[in-house]
Amino acid sequence: DDNSYPSIVQALDSCLRVENNKSSAATIPCIRAVSNIAAAFQGRYVPDLIANSSILQSLTAFIEIGATGTFTDKTIAIEATWSAGSILLEINDDSYKILIPSLCHALVSNTSALALKREAIS
Repeated sequence: DDNSYPSIVQALDSCLRVENNKSSAATIPCIRAVSNIAAAFQGRYVPDLIANSSILQSLTAFIEIGATGTFTDKTIAIEATWSAGSILLEINDDSYKILIPSLCHALVSNTSALALKREAIS
């Protein structure tokens, strides 16, 4: 039902706000949901996801934190990187400019985990 979709985006936005995250228990499933929504129906819902730029900013923040080595749970950064890639496959506007710098930083950072670098390049 298309009427419920905006509320799903709002719920994911709330779940993904970096300041709200105390653990990966809810964060990782929310990141995966964003990835699945981005990949569904040939990217039909990507415009709704990127219209809410705070989702992109949250993904970028998780990737950056993972790249700097200050994130104790690298899994969140790796999942955020995968999600960013899913969104990038379907973007039709300049929103990619929000995600690309953090992916590049993850790739070249000396403190990035190998799994994070691998995901950034794929």
